[in-house]
Amino acid sequence: LAAKRAAGKHDLVASQLATLHGHLLAPLGVERAPASIGEAVAAYRAARGEAEERFRVRVPRELEAEVAPALA
Repeated sequence: LAAKRAAGKHDLVASQLATLHGHLLAPLGVERAPASIGEAVAAYRAARGEAEERFRVRVPRELEAEVAPALA
């Protein structure tokens, strides 16, 4: 999505954020689709943390650490 945003494909990014919400964020309990990539990342991290506590598991962060700088 960051590459699509950088290319100015704002309609496509908005569509993909809605898809991301439907497939990942909503099942984690996020009530509304994010309006930006930053909002999607923040919503995912918060929901992931809550799910980790609820299910007593921890999702590895290595890949996130590699990708996060590209989203800043």
